[in-house]
Amino acid sequence: LLDVMSKKASKITQSNFDPLTGLENSNSFELIIRDLLKQTRSSETNHAIANVDIDRMAVINDISGRDAGDALIKLVGQKISGLLRSRDVVARIGSDKFGVLLENCDLPTARIVMRKIADEVAAIDMNWEGREHEISVSVGIAPINSHAISVTSLMSAAETARNVSKERGRNEIHVFEMDDSDLLRRKEQIQWVSQIQGALRNNQFVLYAQLIQPLDESNSEVHYEMLVRMLDEEGGIIPPGMFLPAAESFFLMASLDRWVIRRAMQQISVSVEALLQANIHYSINLSGQSLNNPDELAAFIREMLDQYNVPASMICFEITESVAVANIEDACHFIDTVHGYGCSFSLDDFGTGLSSFSYLKNLDVDILKIDGAFVKGIVDDPVSESMVAAINQVGHAMNLRTVAEFVENDAICDKLKSMGVDYGQGFGLGKPAPLEQQLLDLLAPSARSSSG
Repeated sequence: LLDVMSKKASKITQSNFDPLTGLENSNSFELIIRDLLKQTRSSETNHAIANVDIDRMAVINDISGRDAGDALIKLVGQKISGLLRSRDVVARIGSDKFGVLLENCDLPTARIVMRKIADEVAAIDMNWEGREHEISVSVGIAPINSHAISVTSLMSAAETARNVSKERGRNEIHVFEMDDSDLLRRKEQIQWVSQIQGALRNNQFVLYAQLIQPLDESNSEVHYEMLVRMLDEEGGIIPPGMFLPAAESFFLMASLDRWVIRRAMQQISVSVEALLQANIHYSINLSGQSLNNPDELAAFIREMLDQYNVPASMICFEITESVAVANIEDACHFIDTVHGYGCSFSLDDFGTGLSSFSYLKNLDVDILKIDGAFVKGIVDDPVSESMVAAINQVGHAMNLRTVAEFVENDAICDKLKSMGVDYGQGFGLGKPAPLEQQLLDLLAPSARSSSG
């Protein structure tokens, strides 16, 4: 009898409790919420649910190992449990995530409780084998009331709120509200994710190219910047502002960058001889997410150059100043590696950072793109004019070519020419157009001459 009872007890424990922390597991947590939700609909009582995520858990695991990560998970679980009332529930609902159920608790009170928990967790002294780790959590809170549809919707609401707090930085708390602009924006982005993934699988993106025109008539080297557009179900063009924010938020940019690189090489390879004769070069943008794995990206670029037999000197990679500064060591390593293939580099949006000039010395780039926010005001604003002139002067002193973005009219263009800026880019010089059509137009004269 004791043997049978112990086996039943063990089975109940395994199905309802997390073996690492001894807390309720996700299955048990959802059952508790389901029961509470039924009571709420009949009693009109308000409760709150919170989703707690330990920040930078992967870093701790990488630096100090899984044992350190497991120890931290237990510490955080104990800390949360110790700060709750006996009737409240805390559960481990993911590898580094906890669910908290606060009974008979309105949202303002729930925020106060979770703020105290977040502060107490941040005070944990995590020293593992001589290494100090700074601990923090991101918290999302959602109400449990008579308007709640289901357990799934409640869990999703708390998770979505937590994702917003995580985006805002470490040790943040966000409360779900139906009219919350951040949450509505994120919900819209989630709807884009499956479309982006489907477009990557089914090749439903298309490349556009925008002219980067030499401002000195003696310069025959023309550049184009590759731009990506998505196709809808009817083949219409979806502008980047619609889908790129979602791609960035849900870490799809590295896959999109690779699609662009591969497709660009494919299309260029057909017209290499004509492009070389016309002295045309192409710039391809790289996201910060791609630079998180610089060696893999460099190897992929090498593979594509070889596979499509595209001269590396024809390709320039653009990295924004903010991305380069945020990943300075990886950026420098990546630039050195790909420079070795023969590609060039452009530093985009230069001038937006507070330490732009100091970082420029450490980045071995070839082209400096002056941020358009300064360029578009140079005709009427002396400060903008001085900024553009200073950036252009520093760039030339470092033997870099300069490109001014947002050249919207002839007045701006003339001003840039008088300053000695090397290139201009903007609607005043040329709007983005399909790369395929641009390549066909390039080949058309040679096709006509051969037929004649």
